Amino acid sequence: MKKTIIHIGYHKSASTFLQEVVFPQLPVQYFFLDKTGRRHIGISSDHQSFHLETWLNYLQQNRSSHETTLITHEALSGHPHGYEQIDPTQIAHNLHAAHPNAKILIIIRNQFDYLKSIYTYRVSGKGAETRSFSQFLNNEPKLGIADHICYNKRIQLYQELFGSENVYVIPLEYLKTSPSLFYQQLSQWADIPIPIPTQSKPRNTSTKILSVLNKMRKMNYIFKLIFGTLLFPLKILQPNGSNPEQSIGYRNLRFGYYQFRSRLVNFLITRDPNGPKLNMVKDNNYHTLYQKFAQANKQVEILTSLDLVSLGYPHPTKPSQNS
Repeated sequence: MKKTIIHIGYHKSASTFLQEVVFPQLPVQYFFLDKTGRRHIGISSDHQSFHLETWLNYLQQNRSSHETTLITHEALSGHPHGYEQIDPTQIAHNLHAAHPNAKILIIIRNQFDYLKSIYTYRVSGKGAETRSFSQFLNNEPKLGIADHICYNKRIQLYQELFGSENVYVIPLEYLKTSPSLFYQQLSQWADIPIPIPTQSKPRNTSTKILSVLNKMRKMNYIFKLIFGTLLFPLKILQPNGSNPEQSIGYRNLRFGYYQFRSRLVNFLITRDPNGPKLNMVKDNNYHTLYQKFAQANKQVEILTSLDLVSLGYPHPTKPSQNS
């Protein structure tokens, strides 16, 4: 009997590791959604209308004889910062219209670890962040990131659409503390043999050493000014309708900066390997966020029977502590 499993994320919750190391080894028809696929299912800044036939034709292009189809992309859960460019509610309804009997995989993560991971990746990995962590926490929750990682809302929606028995929620922390249990439980639920991979190194990790982050923020600011200055003449010289950021010269420059930044981060880490790390407990936003996440996690436990308290998640029965 053919079946469909859809992994919707979340971001910074082992998605890349699963997509590169685990999922390609499974006996399934595997779809990591490319740009076209993401647009067809509704992951698009222009909110393009969903067309069922177009989506099914996209999936049919590389159809194999496998009974199980596995579809994955973390943006199915929404934008990593909760921005309105992606409507996760509409995506959920689109997925249900196309695959009403699908099984849904949702991987969650302690919200404070999520926030730190997103921020440090933007600073030292992507090179896009110039704000301090306090500024980040003061601005981003207002734009949607805190609501995005109140997991109960997304879980409840998928349970209502697909049925509670078809929605599997598993904390990322299981993968860290007991990989064998993580894969065993996932295998049982999906009814697919999932071997424990020999590669276990996380993907897209970023340093949390404060001295490194502070230096990289300043470096990002300098290069942001440089790139902005270079883009101005490119916008004039490029033909109408073209994107100067896609020009070969600009792309080569950014690639060079990525390479330089990676080496610089590694060098800075060797200079201060045991320096103080990012900690948000003293931030003015900490207690407000803690209460918000605690109430959401209480609802997640009701929806899933998970014990999030034992995993260190914010919870009403547990006083706030260092994160």
